[in-house]
Amino acid sequence: KARKTQRDAKQRAREKNPEEYRAKCAIQCSKRRCLTKGYPTDVTAEDWIQLLEVFDRVCPFCNGRPELFDLDHLIPIHLGGFNVVGNIVPICRPCNAQKSRMDPKKFAREVKVDLLAISKKARIRDSVYPICVDTYKL
Repeated sequence: KARKTQRDAKQRAREKNPEEYRAKCAIQCSKRRCLTKGYPTDVTAEDWIQLLEVFDRVCPFCNGRPELFDLDHLIPIHLGGFNVVGNIVPICRPCNAQKSRMDPKKFAREVKVDLLAISKKARIRDSVYPICVDTYKL
């Protein structure tokens, strides 16, 4: 009975605000991946909402306006990127699929965007952590 109650509560949350629900799930998943590697994490759902406003609900890579955004790490976790403000951006699903596990600099060159400018725009607040390990520079 407890599982059904929990499942129903999740379903109601998903239906009430799908964007916020997806964001919380993505943040939690990214947090778990970073903590497993010993990386810092400080992104909140409130940060995500603010990022959507800062980017005016426009994908920074293709300027598309999708209904729902994916949470993306400019520097992927597998390349040493942290789950912190400044490394998280809202991205449309097609760009996220195209970027995949590609090197962020290579992807930025392909779509002709300034990765450093996107990173600066994504710094909506100060974080006590850098955006990645010292081995990767934008």
